[in-house]
Amino acid sequence: MKLFAASTLIITALLLTHSSHAEWKHRGELGAIVSSGNTESITINAKESTVFQFQKNAFKFSGRLFLGSLNESLNARQWSLGLRYDRDLFERFGAYLGEAIEGDSFAGYSYRLNSDIGGKATLFSDPSNSHNIIKSELGYRYQLLRSTDEALNLTAHSYLRGFIEGQIQFLGFHLFNAWIELLPELNSSQNIEINFETSFQVFFANQLSLKLGFLGMYSEIPKIKNLKKFDSIYTTSLVATF
Repeated sequence: MKLFAASTLIITALLLTHSSHAEWKHRGELGAIVSSGNTESITINAKESTVFQFQKNAFKFSGRLFLGSLNESLNARQWSLGLRYDRDLFERFGAYLGEAIEGDSFAGYSYRLNSDIGGKATLFSDPSNSHNIIKSELGYRYQLLRSTDEALNLTAHSYLRGFIEGQIQFLGFHLFNAWIELLPELNSSQNIEINFETSFQVFFANQLSLKLGFLGMYSEIPKIKNLKKFDSIYTTSLVATF
């Protein structure tokens, strides 16, 4: 973990010295629902990602925050921060290395630290439209998890990781995207985690769009007993890219 962080900083510094050949991409999402009167509630969903690309290398920083409160009482809180390095090895194949930390106290864990390594492949790409693409990943995840149950210690988990994502642009300014992530646990053959998201975007301009999304998170064995196995989030947000 420390080696990955140190290596990332060193490589980033070296790449920044060639910034004239580098490309930066930014993407931000923001959505909010506020109600007042007999029921006072607020829900905020925010995402940000920054990609620094140089030749066949790419570094991606991402962050996410989801907060919900009802009558001044917090009832939802999810957050995540991640850093990932991608390297293209061949025309359609590459490798990735990532480190991310995330928290969701209402799902039974204060935080979990995910270390990922694996390979990736482009299964389909449209030479006439870069938005039409299908990508896949296969790798390994090592996870350290701190439960909200004080009686439980920090636990370590190992997963196989499979991921596939596809998107298509139609009618010129509509974009449909869907992805699914499968995480069978190696420590326990009975546990599997499944995450997936579908979204639909309508572009108002080249850099601004409205996004409707549904995110689902399933765990066969919840982090704490008596918790539900499935969580979902519906979102409506503005998306800006630059």
